[in-house]
Amino acid sequence: MTTTVPAGFPTSHKFPRDFILSQTDLGVTYVRFTKVNGDDRIMRCTRNLAVIKAILGDRWKDVYNNETSKPFTESALRIFDLDKEEWRTFRIDTVYHVGSTPE
Repeated sequence: MTTTVPAGFPTSHKFPRDFILSQTDLGVTYVRFTKVNGDDRIMRCTRNLAVIKAILGDRWKDVYNNETSKPFTESALRIFDLDKEEWRTFRIDTVYHVGSTPE
């Protein structure tokens, strides 16, 4: 499933925080957003612990516990980047694609 803007949401609102969280909790998700420097970025990511464990093996506990203990803001999300194998942050208001495929 690929979604550009969830049904019922105006395009100016982009993606609600809860929608992005629910998709990344399920498993591997592609999130496309504009980085702070203006570059376009497609991130293959997750918040699903089983996926993170499978990627990191024995390292998962240190990486997961260290990251989940950090404070968060409502305007940004911390998501595990599967390609970089580390936690990354992006601003919710810059997201313009969330789905099971990159496009």
